[in-house]
Amino acid sequence: MSACCDPDIHCDDTPITVAPVLDQFTAPAPASPFSYNIAFFAPIGQSFVPRLKALDFVSVYFDDASCSGTGGPGGDLRVRIKKTSITSGAIIGESNTIHFDNCFVGLRQFEFPSYVPLTPGQTYFIEVVYVSGNTSAVFLDLNSSFYPAGSFYLSGAETPGDLVFQEGIFYSLPTSPCNCVDHLSQLLSPSGKPFKNLKECLQFVKGQD
Repeated sequence: MSACCDPDIHCDDTPITVAPVLDQFTAPAPASPFSYNIAFFAPIGQSFVPRLKALDFVSVYFDDASCSGTGGPGGDLRVRIKKTSITSGAIIGESNTIHFDNCFVGLRQFEFPSYVPLTPGQTYFIEVVYVSGNTSAVFLDLNSSFYPAGSFYLSGAETPGDLVFQEGIFYSLPTSPCNCVDHLSQLLSPSGKPFKNLKECLQFVKGQD
């Protein structure tokens, strides 16, 4: 291990804080939600226009459309990120599959195994994909003016309203000069972009003191 900051400090032991940065999102789930079954109305999802150059998580508000009062297996979902079109666009990222319990309702986060590169200002599409088990229904914000940068898509067609969603990136935040020296390639600034160089990282840490 190196000792970049002090002879008695092993820099690799200095923790790195991981925190999410939200980029595009809509409001929390409305009090009187309107929803569509993901399995029956595929492809279903939302367009968005990022300001960051990557994402590695998407959160979607949904419920278990096959909820059983006597118990059930729950179900499995994943999300895809597409370019150009939700129906025929190239898939540039696919999340890990998540499992939801019987009668689940709420916001769930889908994480991606690696960063999905994005071009700020370009339109992309979040597709919510049914995998197995119970079917589920996504919630809509019917105030279409809330997220003017995108639209909801039902069976591949643009439809009034917006998916209740969030997308963004987890970044590793340096907490000491040692982090900058030993882990610079693993760090992102709060803007979601890599630090340009060691000097920029050290300046960020100094500003947090």
